[in-house]
Amino acid sequence: MKILLREIYEKTKEDLDIVQQQPLQLPENSLLQNIFANRYRPVI
Repeated sequence: MKILLREIYEKTKEDLDIVQQQPLQLPENSLLQNIFANRYRPVI
């Protein structure tokens, strides 16, 4: 389980890095971050 969480964490970090490299003034940026956050929210 910890290994899976680590992989998800690394993937999320990469995705967010890609988002953050885009111009911050784009309004879609926060939307993208929300999408990534929701996609990788732990399912309990």
